[in-house]
Amino acid sequence: MKQRIACITAMRPEVGAAGLSTGLPPVDLYLSTAATPLGAVHEIAGHGGDEEQGAAGAGFLALALKASAPTGWIAWVTQENDLYAPGLAACGLDLRRLILVSARRDAEVCWALEEALRSRSLAAAVAEVGALSLNAT
Repeated sequence: MKQRIACITAMRPEVGAAGLSTGLPPVDLYLSTAATPLGAVHEIAGHGGDEEQGAAGAGFLALALKASAPTGWIAWVTQENDLYAPGLAACGLDLRRLILVSARRDAEVCWALEEALRSRSLAAAVAEVGALSLNAT
């Protein structure tokens, strides 16, 4: 396990590789290619479970998906079933591209995300989970 973790953490993006973009220059200024390479897993975390924080995270993801994965299917895995479609559309995300996956527990969210990441048919995969232990991930 230690060797596997060391291999994963040693990965570096290619020089000149594309990075995650929101299409908003003031935000993208803080998202360096080295910090947010495409083709990698990124975590966006917030504190608390209020609607404002969830909306901010979903809005950020919608902008990033629109700019960085402009075509293809997007799997969005959640337990809450509370995505606000008009808000995602207002951020420019084409709702026809979304595959919504509903899970009952965090473990199911992780399983669905892992399966989505294995798929070569998806442009992106998003998962919403609560606090996870190292064992769960």
